Amino acid sequence: MSLTPNKKNRRIPKKAVQGRLLLERLFERDVDKGAVFCEISGIQGSGKTSLSLGFADRIIKNNPKEMIYWRESLDSPCQFMKLDSDKWQILSERSFPIQVYEITKDMQPADIKIRYFIGFSDLLRMSKPGMLNVVFFKDVSKWMAFIQRLGETPRWQTCIMDEFEDICPQRCSGELWKRNDAFANRIKQIRKSLISVIGNTQSIMDIDYRVRAKLMMWIYTYGSRVDELSPVSKRAVHSLSIGSAWIDHGHALFGQFKFPPYLPKKRIFMIKSLEESPNSTSSPPEGHV
Repeated sequence: MSLTPNKKNRRIPKKAVQGRLLLERLFERDVDKGAVFCEISGIQGSGKTSLSLGFADRIIKNNPKEMIYWRESLDSPCQFMKLDSDKWQILSERSFPIQVYEITKDMQPADIKIRYFIGFSDLLRMSKPGMLNVVFFKDVSKWMAFIQRLGETPRWQTCIMDEFEDICPQRCSGELWKRNDAFANRIKQIRKSLISVIGNTQSIMDIDYRVRAKLMMWIYTYGSRVDELSPVSKRAVHSLSIGSAWIDHGHALFGQFKFPPYLPKKRIFMIKSLEESPNSTSSPPEGHV
């Protein structure tokens, strides 16, 4: 089953019917129900990012005025660039200079625009609806504070986090432990403020348990470790193939669905921090704004 409802009249399994209905909850814009907090899990190559891109693509098409924020990892092939170039922009903190390199040209610097911001107010001003606002913070845990900031202006917004465990890790202490605790306590209010948070991870054990305790929806792709309270069985998850998933809503309702891949384009890029470069001046490249 694709992320767009199938309008053909044909008999489909009950698990697929339920899967479609539950999946639609992610795209509802009902103020009374509020937004969702969803986790996508699975091993590397299971399709987690393709599924996340599918969610983003459908929101862009159905809700072109909605703000969508995307967290991308450094030092790995850019996933958001699987979408057309008019569907994303790159934003980074002024104190965190980055550079895009083309992998398919022996890691040559690419002429792709990066916009630099100072503080959340500046970031919000520079963000654009109807596309992925791909944001880079020097401290990735700042995503938690940013999501809370979004909740101060209630309107439909979506944050999609690749490798969510980097943002609120289970193994932490000190100030980060406190930030995770504050985020876990606020996520319910954020949902009521119409902010959907969708995070994907290879291992559910790597995300702070206090944050995971507030999840509303779990999506299991190939190789997932099933949550202990889930009605979805380990056997059902083990039987999955690439491009299919089980969805669990509230550890009560569950179903299955299929989703299409987002294939790499001919040119593949990677983003690296200039702070890690021995020749870096730790300032944005000339000509970037």
